[in-house]
Amino acid sequence: MLRNSLLASLVFFAASMSTSTYAEQNDVVRFALGEWQPYTSADDGILEKIVLKIYNDLGLEVEFAYNPWMRSAKLVEYGKADATFPWYATEERRATYLLSTTPLLHADTVMFYHNSVNLEWNELADLAKYRLGAVDGYTVTQLMQENGLTPVIASDLKENFLKLHRARVDAIPAEKRVGRNMVNLVTEGGTRAILVNPKPLLSDPMHVLFQPTERGRKLQAIYEKGIHALKQSGCYEIMLENNPCPE
Repeated sequence: MLRNSLLASLVFFAASMSTSTYAEQNDVVRFALGEWQPYTSADDGILEKIVLKIYNDLGLEVEFAYNPWMRSAKLVEYGKADATFPWYATEERRATYLLSTTPLLHADTVMFYHNSVNLEWNELADLAKYRLGAVDGYTVTQLMQENGLTPVIASDLKENFLKLHRARVDAIPAEKRVGRNMVNLVTEGGTRAILVNPKPLLSDPMHVLFQPTERGRKLQAIYEKGIHALKQSGCYEIMLENNPCPE
């Protein structure tokens, strides 16, 4: 039921959509996202189901559009979408967007590494001796660069994990659940050449970014009320495991 409802609500809108067209259709809540399985995906994303329930429970229609992550953020910044999720909080994002007060997700980003490497680290500087990969636009990529690391930049996470699987890089950062999902994808059930170091580079909440407008504030208020209700009822934890809440 939830899967059918989610798929029925997935409508892809063009990035070139005019402001006037958007204004005429602003009774629909539009989210711009990237692929970050299993949390966000055009094929059954966990977080989309949570957000969909929050707004559908109030009778609001929701649409999701999938783009590269940086493009999704720009669509919200320039008023072509209402919001995007999930994102870590940064000073730059606080200056540009209206961040949800209540996180949508708490994420742990760890290092995945090739089994030919003995990965050991205590501080970020310790990772300088490894060939690192990273994804353009990710908060952890910026964190690495700010600490003097020079990772090889990939356009998306799948490309990054393929490089790791083929030993073209030694190690890459990824949220642990997302990383495990990606390992399964790139290895296709074959021999696992990728291991994981449990020490987190980042362990922080991730938020919904809304437009800093009157409409954005209204949509944020709906989100805050809805996510609080889901957490109070225990439904949030059930949905986070990709299970439907009992009626």
